[in-house]
Amino acid sequence: MDRLCESVRETFESCCELRAKLPASKLPASAVEDGGDASAERVDEQVEWGHQVSAADDFNTSLPLLLESRKSVLSSRGPDAPAAESWGESLNVVWNASALNVAERQLLSFAALDAMGVKERMQV
Repeated sequence: MDRLCESVRETFESCCELRAKLPASKLPASAVEDGGDASAERVDEQVEWGHQVSAADDFNTSLPLLLESRKSVLSSRGPDAPAAESWGESLNVVWNASALNVAERQLLSFAALDAMGVKERMQV
């Protein structure tokens, strides 16, 4: 991976560390009620499309775990079909990712930014 990807990984890890240090009194009320999960608050954010609602848990899950879960979804062909041999098999059409390293970059960006709210992602 190049320096930019490494920077994304380091920044995400820093956010996870900072989130872990954040006292419960500084979390949104819904996060405290849900045991520290601030993602529940995002459902109330106004979104134009259903896929804009984040499934991430606000920097409580490591980036490698998020990447693996996204790869699993990307390799799925549906409930009645076997998984694709490669998670990047169909990404050439969807993400214009002609090579696996391009798909890896796209996936890293997608997974890292998913931990942010819709408003924050729109500003990036």
